[in-house]
Amino acid sequence: MCKDQGVVGEQWLESVHTCFVCKKRSEDVRRCMIPVCGKFYHGECIANYAPTAPVNRGFRCSIHVCLTCFIASPNSSSISKGRLVRCVRCPVAYHATDLCMAAGCVVLSNNSIICPNHFTPRRGVKNHEHVNVSWCFVCTEGKTPHSTNTLRIFIFFEIQ
Repeated sequence: MCKDQGVVGEQWLESVHTCFVCKKRSEDVRRCMIPVCGKFYHGECIANYAPTAPVNRGFRCSIHVCLTCFIASPNSSSISKGRLVRCVRCPVAYHATDLCMAAGCVVLSNNSIICPNHFTPRRGVKNHEHVNVSWCFVCTEGKTPHSTNTLRIFIFFEIQ
C-alpha cells in the first residue's frame, strides 16, 4: 500500500471527526446513515434542522431533503426525490428548481449553493436593506402574508 492510501485509511478510521454544523472536532459526533453522505454531527447540532429524521439506530441528516418541500408537506415522499442543491456551509438543501430554491441562494455549481442563512447585509449598501410589505410576494394578495403579520424581505440583487 502506498503512503497516500495509508493516510486516507488512517483518517477514515479515526474516531474524531468535524461536526458539519459547528465545525468543532470531537469524538461525540455521529455519521449520517445515508451511505454516500459522509457528514458528521453532534446530536444537539443536527437536532436544530427539522428535516433530520431517525433511521434505525441513527439518523438521516437534513441535507438529503428539500427544505421547501419539507415545510409544505413533511410526510411527502417527494421531499427527498429529484436533484438537490446543497449548501456548502450548513445542512440545508433544496430541489434544483426556482420553485424550491430560496431567494438569495448563491449558486456555486450545479449541486452546491450558499443558502441565504449565510447572507450578511452590509451597512450603507441600499440593496441590502429589508423591505416590510403588507401583502404576499407569491400570490400578490392579502393584507397579511401567509405566515406572519409583517413579511421581511431582504433584497439580494445589485441595483444598477
